[in-house]
Amino acid sequence: MKRTILFSWLCVWLFAPLAWSNPDSFADPHKEALYRELLGELRCMVCPNQSLLDSPSGLADDLRRRTRELVDAGHSREEVVTYMADRYGEFILYRPRLHPGTWLLWFAPPLVLLAAGFWLYRNVRRAAAEPPEL
Repeated sequence: MKRTILFSWLCVWLFAPLAWSNPDSFADPHKEALYRELLGELRCMVCPNQSLLDSPSGLADDLRRRTRELVDAGHSREEVVTYMADRYGEFILYRPRLHPGTWLLWFAPPLVLLAAGFWLYRNVRRAAAEPPEL
């Protein structure tokens, strides 16, 4: 009986740190911060509008693991983002990079706002210039 209790306590003391450890933690706090930042900026390809940090899917687990490997290997933020975008497309990025394929995405909303503002200004000015009907 004493041996069983002693063995149980020995197992608890030996394996408890493994159970309480965080597998996503890094020894270097800068790598940890970069990893967390990247997980917040990369989108899960399966879950609608969820980052890798929030997604419970299996693909997100694989992407988190690959991101961890790249950060652990010493790759910079830009290298990891380029790798992920080249491999999975621009959709994986919450803020797509600016290149000819994304010009419409970046410049259409401000142009639409400018056109709407010009149209509103012109119609208000025209309505103010017309004399009221009697």
